[in-house]
Amino acid sequence: MIKLFPVLLILLFFIIYQCTNKFENKSNGKISNIEISDLIKKGEKVFQNIHAIEDIGCQINQLLLSQNNELLIYITDSIINENNKGPVLKYETIDFSKVGVYRDLYMFEICIINKDSLLVDKELVNNIVNLKKSIEKFYDLVIKKLYPYPFPIEKDSIKYFGEVEIPEIIFQLSTDIKSKRGLSKEEWKLFFTCLNEINNVIDNARNKLAIRQFGKSFDYLEVDKINAIVRVYSKKIILGFNFTCPYVQLPDSSNIELNLIID
Repeated sequence: MIKLFPVLLILLFFIIYQCTNKFENKSNGKISNIEISDLIKKGEKVFQNIHAIEDIGCQINQLLLSQNNELLIYITDSIINENNKGPVLKYETIDFSKVGVYRDLYMFEICIINKDSLLVDKELVNNIVNLKKSIEKFYDLVIKKLYPYPFPIEKDSIKYFGEVEIPEIIFQLSTDIKSKRGLSKEEWKLFFTCLNEINNVIDNARNKLAIRQFGKSFDYLEVDKINAIVRVYSKKIILGFNFTCPYVQLPDSSNIELNLIID
């Protein structure tokens, strides 16, 4: 065992070296939206693979810790054309000051405290099933106009639906990478699991509307019908990486572990 120790030490150094130097050429300049967006897209696809998430999370940590400006990623989906099989997600940076404007709309906030704790709509949650239920409840209340809204909801004329009131629903998923000096692989897995749950709730709402309005699933609709539903249930998600979660009294971490099993 003693003879193996130097080998293990060298192996550990090699892993750390790879992670910290993969993006060293970017450490003195601003990172681009494309770099982070590409990594976010990859993470969304492989979030259940902890080894893949460890590599992607390492890269995001390095990129975000290498720059000083506040970075927010704003995810929306655009109207599609005949060449697309579904809505095309757009990833763009937005000004940090605009978050205050968005808070006046239907904002649902999820803040990752650590690998075992989430702050969901200002309540402590340590179970992904409960997170899913909270998102579904919020989205359902807004859709049914049972959630208080500070301003009159504007109507829009949408093909197949006529005059429709469309509330602005925005999800914000945030964490504080800088104070943590990067997220662990478990925290990145949680981050992408939360993002997946947000997308699932919106996609399920679209699918139910498609079946109710057109008699078939969203994915099998014609392009113009898909576009109509996307306008009714638009996707707006803000990803924040330098947000400090409001203080809450956390339970003893030795007695609780976040359940990442998704039904």
